[in-house]
Amino acid sequence: MPILNEQGYLTGPTIRLWEMARALHRSGLTVTLADPGLTHPVHKQDLPVVPWSFRSISELAGGFHACLLGHYMAGKLVGKLKHARAVVDFFDPEYFALAGSLNLFRRKRKQIRRLKSIRRHMQAGVRLGAYFLCANQRQYDWLAGMLTAEGRLDRLVRAELPIGIVPTGTPPEDVPESGEVRLRGVLAPKQSKIVLWPGGLYPWFDGMTPLRALRACLRHVPETVLVYWGARNPVSPEFSRNGYRQVRHAAREWGWLNRKVFFVDWLPYEQRGIMYSQADLGVLCYHPSLETHYSFRTRMVDCLWGGLPLLTTGGDTVSRLIQEYRAGRILEGDTDVETWAAAMAEILRRPDQLKEMGSRARLLARKEFSWDRSVLPLVHWLRSLEEERGARTSPRTGSLPNPPFPGAKARAWTAAARRFRAISTRLKSLFKRS
Repeated sequence: MPILNEQGYLTGPTIRLWEMARALHRSGLTVTLADPGLTHPVHKQDLPVVPWSFRSISELAGGFHACLLGHYMAGKLVGKLKHARAVVDFFDPEYFALAGSLNLFRRKRKQIRRLKSIRRHMQAGVRLGAYFLCANQRQYDWLAGMLTAEGRLDRLVRAELPIGIVPTGTPPEDVPESGEVRLRGVLAPKQSKIVLWPGGLYPWFDGMTPLRALRACLRHVPETVLVYWGARNPVSPEFSRNGYRQVRHAAREWGWLNRKVFFVDWLPYEQRGIMYSQADLGVLCYHPSLETHYSFRTRMVDCLWGGLPLLTTGGDTVSRLIQEYRAGRILEGDTDVETWAAAMAEILRRPDQLKEMGSRARLLARKEFSWDRSVLPLVHWLRSLEEERGARTSPRTGSLPNPPFPGAKARAWTAAARRFRAISTRLKSLFKRS
């Protein structure tokens, strides 16, 4: 997955890799970012960025103490990292997201194949890693269970687990106040109350409830407009296609498209803050699910960085902090449209409350979600790596050996033997029938 591209677009996973690399660099560590989309080395914001491929990764990784990767790459990198210790990031609960997204796949077989592929990568990541990252305590517990199931914690009964909780954070830069895209006075009238949906309309989100709530909200706050920003994902369009079509079709049918409901394309990552500074309220709606329970909403944290109050569904860890800091309003469970409309109208009718919520949103982002603070567990582990090299397991820091045990060849023979037994059993049953 390319990190740097001509459009400047970044997805949630690539945002995380980019910002973690920057934060580790600011901490004084020597960091190189490897991007499969490059053809030659470059420097971006004082950070060296080099190209890599599956042919070159072994040689590249051999020059570093550690290699940080998303779990979705683990299956392709087994045996290729040489002496570099693998740090595997499990922040994205994509398995739960796709398992509950039946409408994303036209055929059930395609969904099953995709889930099997994800599961193989997760299992490879658990076996490959020496240290593991997640974004919250719920993911920590889930990851500890996976490590236990794979036999990775046998030698760490009394030690600290080799898992660092690294929440997706906020950058040190201030939010830009102006840019090429203007909502108020250009897209919508100057006096508009702008409600912003920030991001893709994926199957695990509910983009229709805020749209339906707009009808009732307009009776109380007629100047309200709803802006879906980045509803259609240009990097992975298949994930947002159905949701985008549904919401846009409904807006057109109701006569609201480009009058009360607007769609704005993705912006380059460095310009995204413009949207937060021009909106009055952010909205996100999703159903109770395993994806919600284990998720860490990158877009929510980004809205808080932009000082944008949020009206959102509860059930995830970020929404709990929003409620605790009073940086927005949380609606628990599958809330009905009228409740959404009443909450939206009540917030928009009180400018003083919006301003106070915006200040609290910035405070929450600064205190809980700074990238420099988020990466501290990883920084501490990396700094202790030198003294640990050569040790199979370090009880003091909870590090695991890399490459892990049992070896890849042993696992391959075990899998082959299992398949042979299954085939033998099947053949015996066929002979008995004949």
